[in-house]
Amino acid sequence: MGKRGSEIVLVFAFLVVLIVLLAGCNQREKTVKVKTKNVVKAVFVDKAPELDGKSNDAVWTKAPESVITLKGGTDARIKSVYTQKMIYFLVSWDDTTPQSGVLWWEYNGTEWHRNYDTDDKVSFIWNIDHSLPLFDTKGCEAICHQLPDSDQASMTITGNKTNGKPWPGIDWKGDAWKWAPGIMNEKNIVDDGIFAAPSEARKRPELTTVVESRLIFDGGDSGTKQWFTRNPNAATEEEKAQDIEKPAYMPKLGYDLSKNPFPNQRDMIPITDYSVFKAGDKLPMMLYFDFTSEKNIKDFPEGKPTGSRVDLSGKGVYAETTYTLEFGRKLNTGHDDDVQFHPEADRTVADNIFAVAIFNDSRFKHAISGPVTLILEP
Repeated sequence: MGKRGSEIVLVFAFLVVLIVLLAGCNQREKTVKVKTKNVVKAVFVDKAPELDGKSNDAVWTKAPESVITLKGGTDARIKSVYTQKMIYFLVSWDDTTPQSGVLWWEYNGTEWHRNYDTDDKVSFIWNIDHSLPLFDTKGCEAICHQLPDSDQASMTITGNKTNGKPWPGIDWKGDAWKWAPGIMNEKNIVDDGIFAAPSEARKRPELTTVVESRLIFDGGDSGTKQWFTRNPNAATEEEKAQDIEKPAYMPKLGYDLSKNPFPNQRDMIPITDYSVFKAGDKLPMMLYFDFTSEKNIKDFPEGKPTGSRVDLSGKGVYAETTYTLEFGRKLNTGHDDDVQFHPEADRTVADNIFAVAIFNDSRFKHAISGPVTLILEP
Protein backbone atom coordinates (compact mmCIF):
# COMPACT_ATOMS: atom_id res chain seq x y z
CA MET A 1 0.00 0.00 0.00
CA GLY A 2 2.94 2.28 0.67
CA LYS A 3 3.63 4.84 3.32
CA ARG A 4 1.27 7.46 1.91
CA GLY A 5 -1.54 4.92 1.64
CA SER A 6 -1.03 3.89 5.25
CA GLU A 7 -1.20 7.52 6.32
CA ILE A 8 -4.49 7.99 4.45
CA VAL A 9 -5.95 4.91 6.19
CA LEU A 10 -4.83 6.19 9.59
CA VAL A 11 -6.30 9.63 8.93
CA PHE A 12 -9.59 8.03 7.80
CA ALA A 13 -9.69 5.81 10.89
CA PHE A 14 -9.02 8.83 13.09
CA LEU A 15 -11.87 10.74 11.45
CA VAL A 16 -14.24 7.81 11.98
CA VAL A 17 -13.33 7.62 15.65
CA LEU A 18 -13.67 11.39 15.98
CA ILE A 19 -17.14 11.33 14.39
CA VAL A 20 -18.23 8.56 16.78
CA LEU A 21 -16.90 10.47 19.77
CA LEU A 22 -18.58 13.68 18.66
CA ALA A 23 -21.81 11.81 18.11
CA GLY A 24 -21.52 10.43 21.61
CA CYS A 25 -20.90 13.87 23.01
CA ASN A 26 -23.88 15.19 21.10
CA GLN A 27 -25.98 12.32 22.42
CA ARG A 28 -24.94 13.17 25.95
CA GLU A 29 -25.89 16.79 25.31
CA LYS A 30 -29.32 15.54 24.29
CA THR A 31 -29.83 13.77 27.61
CA VAL A 32 -33.13 14.91 29.10
CA LYS A 33 -32.70 17.52 31.80
CA VAL A 34 -35.16 16.87 34.61
CA LYS A 35 -36.09 19.53 37.15
CA THR A 36 -37.70 17.18 39.67
CA LYS A 37 -36.67 14.32 41.91
CA ASN A 38 -39.62 12.18 40.84
CA VAL A 39 -39.86 10.98 37.23
CA VAL A 40 -42.39 8.89 35.29
CA LYS A 41 -41.18 7.53 31.95
CA ALA A 42 -43.82 6.89 29.28
CA VAL A 43 -42.73 4.38 26.62
CA PHE A 44 -44.00 4.14 23.06
CA VAL A 45 -46.17 1.10 22.23
CA ASP A 46 -47.90 -0.04 19.07
CA LYS A 47 -51.01 -1.32 20.83
CA ALA A 48 -53.09 0.55 23.38
CA PRO A 49 -53.96 -1.12 26.71
CA GLU A 50 -57.53 -2.18 27.39
CA LEU A 51 -58.94 0.26 29.92
CA ASP A 52 -60.54 -2.25 32.27
CA GLY A 53 -58.91 -1.27 35.55
CA LYS A 54 -56.60 -4.29 35.56
CA SER A 55 -52.83 -4.26 35.38
CA ASN A 56 -52.41 -7.60 33.60
CA ASP A 57 -52.37 -6.18 30.07
CA ALA A 58 -49.07 -7.17 28.41
CA VAL A 59 -48.46 -3.58 27.31
CA TRP A 60 -47.78 -2.53 30.91
CA THR A 61 -44.81 -4.89 31.20
CA LYS A 62 -42.96 -2.56 28.81
CA ALA A 63 -43.28 0.47 31.08
CA PRO A 64 -41.15 1.08 34.19
CA GLU A 65 -43.03 1.68 37.41
CA SER A 66 -42.39 4.84 39.41
CA VAL A 67 -43.22 4.93 43.10
CA ILE A 68 -44.20 8.46 44.12
CA THR A 69 -44.07 9.14 47.86
CA LEU A 70 -46.95 11.23 49.15
CA LYS A 71 -46.86 13.36 52.26
CA GLY A 72 -49.63 12.46 54.66
CA GLY A 73 -50.63 9.08 53.20
CA THR A 74 -49.97 6.15 50.91
CA ASP A 75 -47.59 6.04 47.94
CA ALA A 76 -48.78 6.17 44.34
CA ARG A 77 -47.42 3.65 41.81
CA ILE A 78 -47.52 4.98 38.24
CA LYS A 79 -46.80 3.64 34.75
CA SER A 80 -47.37 5.34 31.41
CA VAL A 81 -47.37 4.36 27.73
CA TYR A 82 -48.30 6.20 24.57
CA THR A 83 -49.15 5.50 20.94
CA GLN A 84 -49.10 7.74 17.89
CA LYS A 85 -52.15 9.67 19.11
CA MET A 86 -52.93 8.64 22.69
CA ILE A 87 -51.31 8.55 26.14
CA TYR A 88 -52.28 6.14 28.95
CA PHE A 89 -51.63 5.87 32.68
CA LEU A 90 -51.79 2.99 35.15
CA VAL A 91 -52.07 4.19 38.76
CA SER A 92 -52.38 2.06 41.88
CA TRP A 93 -52.42 2.82 45.60
CA ASP A 94 -53.24 1.01 48.83
CA ASP A 95 -56.42 1.63 50.82
CA THR A 96 -57.86 -0.66 53.49
CA THR A 97 -61.20 1.18 53.70
CA PRO A 98 -62.71 1.32 50.19
CA GLN A 99 -65.67 3.58 49.45
CA SER A 100 -68.57 2.84 47.12
CA GLY A 101 -68.69 6.34 45.71
CA VAL A 102 -72.42 6.59 46.48
CA LEU A 103 -73.46 9.78 48.22
CA TRP A 104 -76.44 9.04 50.47
CA TRP A 105 -79.06 10.83 52.48
CA GLU A 106 -79.86 8.59 55.47
CA TYR A 107 -82.89 8.97 57.76
CA ASN A 108 -82.49 8.20 61.49
CA GLY A 109 -86.19 8.40 62.28
CA THR A 110 -86.06 12.11 63.10
CA GLU A 111 -83.58 13.82 60.76
CA TRP A 112 -81.84 13.29 57.43
CA HIS A 113 -78.03 13.18 57.38
CA ARG A 114 -75.52 13.12 54.50
CA ASN A 115 -72.29 11.17 54.03
CA TYR A 116 -70.94 13.90 51.77
CA ASP A 117 -67.52 14.05 53.40
CA THR A 118 -66.62 10.40 52.80
CA ASP A 119 -64.56 10.04 49.65
CA ASP A 120 -61.78 8.04 48.04
CA LYS A 121 -60.22 9.85 45.13
CA VAL A 122 -57.02 10.34 43.13
CA SER A 123 -56.14 13.61 41.45
CA PHE A 124 -53.45 14.73 38.99
CA ILE A 125 -52.69 18.42 38.47
CA TRP A 126 -50.46 19.49 35.56
CA ASN A 127 -48.75 22.86 35.41
CA ILE A 128 -49.97 24.31 32.09
CA ASP A 129 -47.18 26.34 30.47
CA HIS A 130 -45.46 26.51 33.90
CA SER A 131 -47.95 29.19 34.89
CA LEU A 132 -48.49 28.06 38.51
CA PRO A 133 -45.80 29.76 40.63
CA LEU A 134 -43.52 27.41 42.62
CA PHE A 135 -45.42 24.34 41.37
CA ASP A 136 -42.38 22.99 39.51
CA THR A 137 -40.38 22.94 42.76
CA LYS A 138 -43.06 22.31 45.40
CA GLY A 139 -45.81 20.35 43.62
CA CYS A 140 -49.09 20.14 45.51
CA GLU A 141 -47.87 22.32 48.37
CA ALA A 142 -47.64 25.24 45.96
CA ILE A 143 -51.39 25.16 45.39
CA CYS A 144 -52.81 23.84 48.67
CA HIS A 145 -53.14 26.63 51.18
CA GLN A 146 -53.19 24.10 54.04
CA LEU A 147 -51.13 20.99 54.63
CA PRO A 148 -52.65 17.51 54.17
CA ASP A 149 -52.97 16.83 57.91
CA SER A 150 -55.66 19.50 58.11
CA ASP A 151 -59.30 18.42 57.89
CA GLN A 152 -60.03 21.64 56.03
CA ALA A 153 -57.32 21.35 53.39
CA SER A 154 -58.63 22.27 49.97
CA MET A 155 -57.21 22.89 46.52
CA THR A 156 -57.11 26.69 46.57
CA ILE A 157 -54.59 29.47 46.32
CA THR A 158 -55.83 32.54 48.12
CA GLY A 159 -54.49 35.93 47.09
CA ASN A 160 -54.75 39.39 48.58
CA LYS A 161 -56.52 42.46 47.29
CA THR A 162 -54.37 44.06 44.65
CA ASN A 163 -55.23 47.74 45.13
CA GLY A 164 -56.59 48.26 41.67
CA LYS A 165 -53.86 46.33 39.87
CA PRO A 166 -54.67 43.17 37.88
CA TRP A 167 -54.16 40.00 39.90
CA PRO A 168 -51.42 37.92 38.21
CA GLY A 169 -53.23 34.75 39.19
CA ILE A 170 -55.86 35.39 36.56
CA ASP A 171 -53.46 33.74 34.10
CA TRP A 172 -52.44 30.83 36.34
CA LYS A 173 -53.92 27.48 35.40
CA GLY A 174 -53.39 23.78 35.84
CA ASP A 175 -54.99 20.82 34.13
CA ALA A 176 -56.87 19.00 36.90
CA TRP A 177 -57.80 15.33 36.56
CA LYS A 178 -59.71 13.43 39.23
CA TRP A 179 -61.26 10.00 39.60
CA ALA A 180 -63.37 8.47 42.34
CA PRO A 181 -65.22 5.15 42.54
CA GLY A 182 -68.92 5.22 41.84
CA ILE A 183 -70.51 7.16 39.03
CA MET A 184 -67.20 7.77 37.26
CA ASN A 185 -66.61 4.05 37.06
CA GLU A 186 -70.13 3.37 35.85
CA LYS A 187 -69.69 5.94 33.08
CA ASN A 188 -66.01 5.01 32.39
CA ILE A 189 -64.80 8.57 32.80
CA VAL A 190 -62.10 10.51 34.60
CA ASP A 191 -63.15 14.08 35.28
CA ASP A 192 -61.06 16.60 33.33
CA GLY A 193 -61.32 20.11 34.71
CA ILE A 194 -59.13 23.13 35.17
CA PHE A 195 -57.46 24.50 38.29
CA ALA A 196 -57.74 28.23 37.82
CA ALA A 197 -59.45 31.42 38.90
CA PRO A 198 -63.25 31.07 38.97
CA SER A 199 -64.84 31.29 35.55
CA GLU A 200 -66.60 34.52 36.55
CA ALA A 201 -63.25 36.10 37.35
CA ARG A 202 -61.72 34.88 34.09
CA LYS A 203 -64.60 36.47 32.21
CA ARG A 204 -64.32 39.71 34.22
CA PRO A 205 -60.72 39.98 35.48
CA GLU A 206 -61.37 43.46 36.85
CA LEU A 207 -63.33 41.81 39.68
CA THR A 208 -60.11 40.39 41.12
CA THR A 209 -58.87 43.91 41.83
CA VAL A 210 -61.47 44.49 44.55
CA VAL A 211 -62.09 41.08 46.08
CA GLU A 212 -59.99 38.31 47.55
CA SER A 213 -58.57 36.31 44.65
CA ARG A 214 -58.34 32.54 44.54
CA LEU A 215 -57.85 29.51 42.38
CA ILE A 216 -60.35 26.64 42.49
CA PHE A 217 -61.20 23.44 40.65
CA ASP A 218 -63.47 24.49 37.79
CA GLY A 219 -65.32 22.67 35.05
CA GLY A 220 -63.11 23.94 32.28
CA ASP A 221 -64.00 25.66 29.05
CA SER A 222 -67.39 27.16 28.34
CA GLY A 223 -68.40 24.26 26.13
CA THR A 224 -68.45 21.78 28.99
CA LYS A 225 -71.23 20.81 31.35
CA GLN A 226 -71.14 19.18 34.75
CA TRP A 227 -71.58 15.42 34.58
CA PHE A 228 -73.74 15.44 37.69
CA THR A 229 -76.25 17.68 39.36
CA ARG A 230 -77.56 17.95 42.88
CA ASN A 231 -81.23 17.58 43.58
CA PRO A 232 -82.71 20.77 42.08
CA ASN A 233 -85.50 20.95 44.72
CA ALA A 234 -87.84 23.88 44.40
CA ALA A 235 -88.02 27.25 42.84
CA THR A 236 -88.30 29.45 45.94
CA GLU A 237 -85.41 30.34 48.23
CA GLU A 238 -87.31 28.92 51.20
CA GLU A 239 -87.73 25.57 49.49
CA LYS A 240 -84.07 25.55 48.44
CA ALA A 241 -83.06 26.18 52.04
CA GLN A 242 -85.18 23.24 53.18
CA ASP A 243 -83.48 21.03 50.60
CA ILE A 244 -80.18 21.51 52.41
CA GLU A 245 -81.62 19.58 55.34
CA LYS A 246 -83.42 16.80 53.50
CA PRO A 247 -83.64 15.10 50.10
CA ALA A 248 -85.99 16.30 47.39
CA TYR A 249 -86.43 13.16 45.27
CA MET A 250 -87.23 9.48 45.68
CA PRO A 251 -87.14 6.60 43.18
CA LYS A 252 -90.10 5.86 40.97
CA LEU A 253 -92.02 2.69 41.75
CA GLY A 254 -90.02 -0.31 40.58
CA TYR A 255 -86.60 1.38 40.54
CA ASP A 256 -84.15 -0.64 42.68
CA LEU A 257 -81.53 1.58 44.32
CA SER A 258 -79.67 -1.46 45.67
CA LYS A 259 -78.90 -2.54 42.09
CA ASN A 260 -78.69 0.90 40.49
CA PRO A 261 -77.53 3.46 43.07
CA PHE A 262 -76.79 6.16 40.46
CA PRO A 263 -80.20 7.24 39.12
CA ASN A 264 -80.82 9.63 36.28
CA GLN A 265 -83.40 12.35 36.89
CA ARG A 266 -86.05 10.48 34.90
CA ASP A 267 -85.76 7.62 37.44
CA MET A 268 -86.86 9.85 40.30
CA ILE A 269 -89.95 11.78 41.40
CA PRO A 270 -90.32 14.71 43.84
CA ILE A 271 -91.03 13.76 47.46
CA THR A 272 -94.45 15.04 48.54
CA ASP A 273 -94.94 13.03 51.75
CA TYR A 274 -91.93 12.49 54.06
CA SER A 275 -93.98 10.39 56.50
CA VAL A 276 -93.46 7.32 54.28
CA PHE A 277 -89.82 7.02 55.39
CA LYS A 278 -88.58 5.05 58.39
CA ALA A 279 -85.28 4.97 60.29
CA GLY A 280 -82.47 3.50 58.17
CA ASP A 281 -83.93 4.53 54.81
CA LYS A 282 -81.43 5.90 52.29
CA LEU A 283 -81.82 8.10 49.23
CA PRO A 284 -79.14 9.20 46.74
CA MET A 285 -77.86 12.75 47.01
CA MET A 286 -77.11 13.06 43.31
CA LEU A 287 -79.01 12.78 40.06
CA TYR A 288 -76.96 12.14 36.94
CA PHE A 289 -76.74 12.65 33.22
CA ASP A 290 -77.71 9.68 31.09
CA PHE A 291 -74.64 8.99 28.97
CA THR A 292 -76.41 6.21 27.09
CA SER A 293 -78.96 8.32 25.23
CA GLU A 294 -78.33 10.81 22.46
CA LYS A 295 -80.61 13.49 23.85
CA ASN A 296 -81.57 14.41 27.39
CA ILE A 297 -83.42 17.62 26.62
CA LYS A 298 -86.33 16.68 28.84
CA ASP A 299 -84.22 15.65 31.83
CA PHE A 300 -81.30 18.03 31.38
CA PRO A 301 -81.69 20.98 29.04
CA GLU A 302 -77.92 21.56 29.22
CA GLY A 303 -77.25 18.17 27.64
CA LYS A 304 -74.54 15.74 28.56
CA PRO A 305 -70.97 17.01 29.12
CA THR A 306 -68.99 17.94 26.05
CA GLY A 307 -65.66 19.43 25.11
CA SER A 308 -62.69 19.38 27.42
CA ARG A 309 -64.60 17.95 30.39
CA VAL A 310 -64.80 14.50 28.78
CA ASP A 311 -61.29 14.17 27.28
CA LEU A 312 -60.35 11.39 29.71
CA SER A 313 -61.80 7.90 29.86
CA GLY A 314 -60.88 5.02 32.11
CA LYS A 315 -61.81 2.37 34.63
CA GLY A 316 -60.83 1.62 38.20
CA VAL A 317 -60.97 -1.59 40.22
CA TYR A 318 -60.60 -2.23 43.95
CA ALA A 319 -59.19 -5.62 44.95
CA GLU A 320 -57.12 -6.93 47.86
CA THR A 321 -56.74 -3.54 49.61
CA THR A 322 -55.58 -1.80 46.41
CA TYR A 323 -57.14 0.60 43.92
CA THR A 324 -55.98 0.21 40.31
CA LEU A 325 -56.94 2.82 37.73
CA GLU A 326 -56.31 2.78 33.97
CA PHE A 327 -57.12 5.84 31.90
CA GLY A 328 -56.08 7.72 28.79
CA ARG A 329 -56.67 10.63 26.43
CA LYS A 330 -55.31 12.16 23.24
CA LEU A 331 -51.73 13.41 23.29
CA ASN A 332 -53.02 16.72 21.96
CA THR A 333 -56.65 17.54 22.75
CA GLY A 334 -56.68 20.93 21.07
CA HIS A 335 -58.13 22.55 24.21
CA ASP A 336 -56.33 25.46 25.83
CA ASP A 337 -57.33 24.30 29.32
CA ASP A 338 -55.45 21.00 28.89
CA VAL A 339 -51.80 20.06 29.16
CA GLN A 340 -50.52 18.83 25.79
CA PHE A 341 -47.95 16.07 25.24
CA HIS A 342 -45.40 16.35 22.43
CA PRO A 343 -43.25 13.24 21.90
CA GLU A 344 -41.81 14.79 18.74
CA ALA A 345 -40.47 17.85 20.58
CA ASP A 346 -36.82 18.61 21.42
CA ARG A 347 -36.12 16.23 24.29
CA THR A 348 -33.25 18.16 25.88
CA VAL A 349 -35.67 19.36 28.56
CA ALA A 350 -38.56 17.40 30.06
CA ASP A 351 -41.45 19.86 30.03
CA ASN A 352 -44.53 18.18 31.55
CA ILE A 353 -44.67 18.49 35.34
CA PHE A 354 -47.52 17.25 37.53
CA ALA A 355 -48.35 16.33 41.10
CA VAL A 356 -50.54 13.61 42.61
CA ALA A 357 -53.04 13.75 45.48
CA ILE A 358 -54.88 10.82 47.07
CA PHE A 359 -58.00 11.29 49.21
CA ASN A 360 -58.83 8.59 51.76
CA ASP A 361 -62.29 8.63 53.36
CA SER A 362 -62.45 12.40 53.11
CA ARG A 363 -63.70 15.03 50.74
CA PHE A 364 -60.93 17.48 51.71
CA LYS A 365 -58.09 15.80 53.56
CA HIS A 366 -55.57 14.35 51.12
CA ALA A 367 -52.02 13.07 50.79
CA ILE A 368 -49.89 15.10 48.40
CA SER A 369 -46.80 14.61 46.26
CA GLY A 370 -43.97 16.84 45.26
CA PRO A 371 -43.51 17.70 41.57
CA VAL A 372 -43.17 14.83 39.11
CA THR A 373 -41.74 15.04 35.59
CA LEU A 374 -43.25 12.98 32.77
CA ILE A 375 -40.76 11.97 30.06
CA LEU A 376 -42.02 10.53 26.79
CA GLU A 377 -39.33 8.07 25.77
CA PRO A 378 -38.69 7.90 22.00
